[in-house]
Amino acid sequence: MLCRSQSGREGGALSTWDHEYALIEVPDQWYGPEATLFKVRTDDGNLYILRHARAADQWTLESFRHQRSVAQLKTTGFKRTAPV
Repeated sequence: MLCRSQSGREGGALSTWDHEYALIEVPDQWYGPEATLFKVRTDDGNLYILRHARAADQWTLESFRHQRSVAQLKTTGFKRTAPV
């Protein structure tokens, strides 16, 4: 995984093994002692949490939320099931 920024917090691209996504926005970021985490939205509408380990200059995917699943919850509702 590779993440490139053009200038500032917006623009750039997120590349995976088989696809490249345009970064639309970076609504949040967190700083840690060894890494910075970024919440990004790409041109496919999905949200990703990316971790950049500064010393190794390595990017990893920490979390992913598919936009369609969020929209489905809003239209169909969330059914809670009883524990088994």
